[in-house]
Amino acid sequence: MKKRFTLVLSIALLASAAASAFTVGKLSYDIVDPINRLVQIADPGDNAYTNVTSSDLTATVTYNSKTYKVIGVGAGAFAQATLSGDLTLPEGILYIDNQAFSKASGGGLVIPASVTDISSTAFYASQLKSFNVASGNKYFSHLTTTQSDQAYTFLCNKAQNVIVAAPGLVEK
Repeated sequence: MKKRFTLVLSIALLASAAASAFTVGKLSYDIVDPINRLVQIADPGDNAYTNVTSSDLTATVTYNSKTYKVIGVGAGAFAQATLSGDLTLPEGILYIDNQAFSKASGGGLVIPASVTDISSTAFYASQLKSFNVASGNKYFSHLTTTQSDQAYTFLCNKAQNVIVAAPGLVEK
């Protein structure tokens, strides 16, 4: 009886681990709260996302007949991604995790009012072209300036401390 219980428990644990990540359309997701059905956009592993557009991002995603709310951009999710134009994160995203857009390139990023936390390394070595933060965001903003016919956008916290510049400014 004890062996049978251990086997059933092991199978249940394996099944729950397998169900903690899934792919829908172009994007992978990690389940961060299975009870409340909350997910984050996940790192796709060895294959960086390419040609991702705003239409690929939704506030909810359905998998195995269950609808999950997308609440974050996970660590490394868009690392080395090539964006097609500006990428608009859906309202409801709460955070952008470590190196989420590390070495990403292509377009710009539109950050919704719902974002309350951005990791200090979220944009490590990013080559995004611009940032635009929704005017209703209480935690972040963007500033734009032009120098030598080149426009720069700075993603800032509300104290106006720069988090990152776009296009990326690289020291040589």
